[in-house]
Amino acid sequence: MPWAADELLLVLALGSLLLWLAMSGWIVVDRMLFDARNRGLGWASQELRAPELAALPAAERLARVQAIVQRLPMRALERLVMDISLPRWVRDACSAQVVRARDPDKLLAAARNLPGTRKWAHIATLFLLVRDRHPSAHALLAGALGDDDLEVRQAAITLLGELGDREAARILAGGAAASPVLRSRIASQLDRFELSIVDLLAELTGSPDPAVRALGAMLLWRHAGAPEVAAGLMALTRDADPGVRKSAVQSLAGATGRAAADIPRGMLADPVPFVRAHAARTLVRLDPARSAIDIAPLLADADWWVRQAAKEGLLAIGLDALPAVLSQLDSTDRFARNGAADVLQGIGAVAGLLARATQPGPDGEAAAALLRKLTDAGERGVSGGGLHPSWQIARSETTEAR
Repeated sequence: MPWAADELLLVLALGSLLLWLAMSGWIVVDRMLFDARNRGLGWASQELRAPELAALPAAERLARVQAIVQRLPMRALERLVMDISLPRWVRDACSAQVVRARDPDKLLAAARNLPGTRKWAHIATLFLLVRDRHPSAHALLAGALGDDDLEVRQAAITLLGELGDREAARILAGGAAASPVLRSRIASQLDRFELSIVDLLAELTGSPDPAVRALGAMLLWRHAGAPEVAAGLMALTRDADPGVRKSAVQSLAGATGRAAADIPRGMLADPVPFVRAHAARTLVRLDPARSAIDIAPLLADADWWVRQAAKEGLLAIGLDALPAVLSQLDSTDRFARNGAADVLQGIGAVAGLLARATQPGPDGEAAAALLRKLTDAGERGVSGGGLHPSWQIARSETTEAR
């Protein structure tokens, strides 16, 4: 019996050793195959991106691409199909190669994500069918947009944008209302559509969800020059939700006419700071010649972002804003005084005042007084360092010379 126990232990030890050797060998071989695939994929990717390949005539280029992709295994081809950094003609050639090599029924089964389908096989097949312009592509992508897996949904959004037709836009617009997590990604794709989808975007602005209304208003920015779109945006500036009002007034910057400018001018008193800030920016875009007098009082706004928007707007207007900005030097608000001093320095008004201050007479005295007021405003300000010391020294020298 002891001998039998020892023999059993020996058999178990030998079995364990053989199992370990088999597993180690399998891991080594699998790693070698993986590295070989990656080397082949890296080589192919480098060859397919070569500028000299892109410069070849179409027929010769296609033949060269086919010669490259025919040497690759199926998984490498599928990865190239999904690599959106490759030129479109390269991906199309890879797609055609995979479609020729695979069973059509199995392709559709993987695209429909039937039980047993690997996630990346599902995504790769969707890419293939879209590149092949399969008649079921839209329906498959609509289903993928509602998939439980985030990466599948992201792939569907990318592919719908690649299709770029009206049906793809309709599916994306529906997804924007249903998928808050991916709303910004969907918006990015919708904003790239070359064909007109104004009616689909306008439908979004009628959603009961304020986030969807805001998205629709934001996406209408490049169409704001159309009277009917501008009218819709003007109506949205009265929305109960501040996010919708902000998006609407932002997009209204692309409109034309005095009526459009009157909308942001009236919104400078909106109770929500970020709406006031965007209204100021839009007003400067729509009516730069007459907006300074409306924007300058915002230098005293209680919210920093609004004050910053006012400063940026006045700087963009330039010297035409001079009278309105000068009036803020007498403001009781220290932020307004300091902001006005910063703007005057930024638009180049200080150089003119220095030149005038050296002249005798009332005009020179008025310029010197303004310089003193500017220095006081900068010294009493709190917005980060005051005015540049070079002209403060110059002002002192000018005063001494006088």
